[in-house]
Amino acid sequence: MNIKSIFSKIFKGEQGEADVLEAIGKILNQKGDENYYLIPKATSSSREIDLLLLHPALGIYVIEV
Repeated sequence: MNIKSIFSKIFKGEQGEADVLEAIGKILNQKGDENYYLIPKATSSSREIDLLLLHPALGIYVIEV
């Protein structure tokens, strides 16, 4: 299943964020990682985070596109 198709309603035309989401997912899946969370449009207080990656070995990444 294509990650972009899953989140297509969330991104609403923000192609760059969708491309980054798909690329990160492909990289992690090629390495055999399945134990991670990649969260689009996360919110923290009044701020919106484009992508949030939670990974047990890599840690927490806040990704702004």
